[in-house]
Amino acid sequence: MKKINVFLMILPFMLGLISCSTEDLQKDIDNLKDRVENLEAQVLLLNENLNALKVFVDGNKTIQSYTESNGTYKLILSDGSEITLTQGSQGVVKTPDITINENGEWVVNGVVLEGSSANGSDAETPKFGIDADKHWTVDFGNGPEKVLGADGKPVEATTDGNINVEDPFFTEVKVDGGMMIVKYKDGNTYSLPIVEDLICEIVDPSENFKNGVLSVGYGKPVELTVKVSGDNYAVTAPAGWTAVLGEVVDGTATLSVTAPLSNSPLSRATADNTKDLVLQVNKGVTWAIDKIQVEAIKVIESYYAEYIAGRDIIIGMMGDQKSPNAMIVNKTTFPEDKVVYVESDQEIKEDDKIYFVKEGVTVTYNMASKISSLVVIGDKQGAAPTLKTTKILSLDGKTASGKGIAMLNMVLDASKHTNYVININDQADGITYDYLYLFDNCRIYMPVGKNFAYINNKEKVKVSNIGMYNTYVEVPASGNPILASIGGKYQFNTLTMFNNVFYSPQSGKGVEKFTVLAAADVSSNFTQVDLINNTFINLLGANVYAKAVIKGGLNAKNNLIWNDLSSSSTTYIVQAIKESDISSVTIANYFDNKVYSKKNLKNMVFHTGGNVPVDLEGKNNLQNESSDPFVDGIFDWEKKVFVPGAGYENIGAHID
Repeated sequence: MKKINVFLMILPFMLGLISCSTEDLQKDIDNLKDRVENLEAQVLLLNENLNALKVFVDGNKTIQSYTESNGTYKLILSDGSEITLTQGSQGVVKTPDITINENGEWVVNGVVLEGSSANGSDAETPKFGIDADKHWTVDFGNGPEKVLGADGKPVEATTDGNINVEDPFFTEVKVDGGMMIVKYKDGNTYSLPIVEDLICEIVDPSENFKNGVLSVGYGKPVELTVKVSGDNYAVTAPAGWTAVLGEVVDGTATLSVTAPLSNSPLSRATADNTKDLVLQVNKGVTWAIDKIQVEAIKVIESYYAEYIAGRDIIIGMMGDQKSPNAMIVNKTTFPEDKVVYVESDQEIKEDDKIYFVKEGVTVTYNMASKISSLVVIGDKQGAAPTLKTTKILSLDGKTASGKGIAMLNMVLDASKHTNYVININDQADGITYDYLYLFDNCRIYMPVGKNFAYINNKEKVKVSNIGMYNTYVEVPASGNPILASIGGKYQFNTLTMFNNVFYSPQSGKGVEKFTVLAAADVSSNFTQVDLINNTFINLLGANVYAKAVIKGGLNAKNNLIWNDLSSSSTTYIVQAIKESDISSVTIANYFDNKVYSKKNLKNMVFHTGGNVPVDLEGKNNLQNESSDPFVDGIFDWEKKVFVPGAGYENIGAHID
C-alpha cells in the first residue's frame, strides 16, 4: 500500500511536469510558426513592392482607382490588373538592398545584375524567396540563386528579433494633382496618372497563349477580346501582321489579328519588340498601353493534305529543328500506292503502309502476321486519334527489311496488352530496319507489368535507330518496366529521347526501377546516346534510365527528375557498361540535369561501374532543388500534363 501511496503522491507532480513540458513545447511550436509566417509575409511584401516599383518605372499604365489602409495601397490599373504597394516596413526581416542604377539595371546588395533591366514591360522583375537554408534567393527568370552579401556569403533571412528594421521600401506615397507619386528608398521618385474611365486591356486568350506569347498559324486569323474606355484607340501590329479593332460596345471590342503568310520574308517572329501587338487608349493628354507578343507558326490542318501537296512531313522534331535521325514522309519515301486514309473506326490489316487517321477515329492493330513497316499519322495536328493494340507489333526479322514502326500525333493505347508491345521476330542475314520505334507528339499507355519493346538473341538483324520525341508515356506503378529491353547482339546507330514526359499516373505512387533503355549485352553498342530535356515523374532508376555500351557520343542534359516517393534507391541517368570505350566517348553538357524530391532520394548523373571519365570525377551527384520546379507551371495528375514553371524554361520537357 505504501508503494501505491507514494506513487499516487508523485503522480500529480509528474503530470505537472508533463503539463509544463507540453506547454513549453507548444510555445516553441507557436513561436516557430509565427517566425515562418512572418518570413512568408515579408517575402510576399517584398515581391509585391518590387512589382509595384516595376509598374511605376515602366510608366505605361494609368491608375483607374485606388484604396488605402494603414499604409497599404491597392491600385486598379488601366489594363485591369491590380497591384499592391506598402509604405513603411513590417516585421524584423532583414531584406536585401535593392536599387536601380543610372543604366536601368537592378542592383542587389551593391552587385549589378548584368543583363537585367528594370525598364520595359518585357523586362523581368526580380522575384525573391527564401531557400531551405533560410537564405535569401533571387530569380530573374532563370531559376532562384542565392543573394550574396558584401562578404560574398549568402544573406540570411531571420526573424529572431535581433535584426534592425530596414528603411521603408517606399519612404513616401502621396496623391497630388491627379498623380500618384512614390518615393523609393534610394531617393528617386516615380509617378502614375490617376485617370478614371481610362481602360486599356487585351484579355489573355484561352488557347495558344503561353508565357505571354500568342501563337498563330501562318496566314490564319484570330480574334481577341479587348476592354477599352477613353477618347481614342490605336493598334500597332508587327511587320507582316494585320490588326483591326472592331466597334466598341459597352467598353468591349473584338481585335481581329491575322498572321503573315508563311512565304513572307517577315513571317518569322523575332525575339525583340517587333513581335509586340500593342493597344493604346488615351483620355485627354494621358495614354495607357497594353500589349502581348505574337508569333507565326506552322499549323497543320491535315497531314494528308500536306502529303498530297508534295510537302515533307517530319517525324522527329527537336524544337524548330528536325533531328538528324528523323523520318521524312513524302511521295518519294512513301509512294501513293502505300498510303491509306482512315475515316472511320477499323482494324489495320496490312503492313508496309502509311496510315493517315482522321480526328476522332480509333484504329485497332490486331494482326497476327509480322510486319516490315508500319507508319501511322494522326491527320490533324494537336487532335490525336487512337490506336489500340492487344497484339504484339512484331517486326519480321527473317524475310523483309523495312522502316520499322513510326507514329506521329497518335495515342497508342497498349494498357490492356498482356505482353510486350514491340519486338523483332526471327532472324536472317541482311535484314535491316531504320527504326525499332520512332514516336513524335504521341501519348503512350504502357501495359501493366510488361516491357514496351523487347528484342533478344538476334545476332544478324541490323537496327539503326530508336527515337522518341515530344511524347507523354504513362508507366503503370507495377513491376520493373523497361521502355526498350535489348538482350541481343545488336549494332545500333542512335538512341534519341528528346522532350518527353515519363510519368506514373498517380500522386504518391510510382516505380523504383524504371528504365528507358536496357542493353546489357557487351556485344551490343550505340554510337550516339542522347537524353535531352526529358521529365521523369515518380519514376526512379534503381538501375538506370539508360544502360548501354557506348562507343561514340553521349549527351545527357537538361533532364528533370521529380519525386514524392519514399525511396533509398540510387538513381542514375546513364550507366555506361564497362566495355564502353570511355576514352573515346564524347561527353556533352552533363551538369545541367535537375532533381526535386520531396522524399529521400539518392541521385547520380553518370555511372560506369568505376570507370568515370576524368571530367566527371566529383561532379556526378545531383543536388536537390530548393523549390518545386512546377511552381507557376502545370502539374495536373488528372489531365496528365506536367510542364515546369518559371526558371525551368530549358529544363525538362515542355508539352502542353
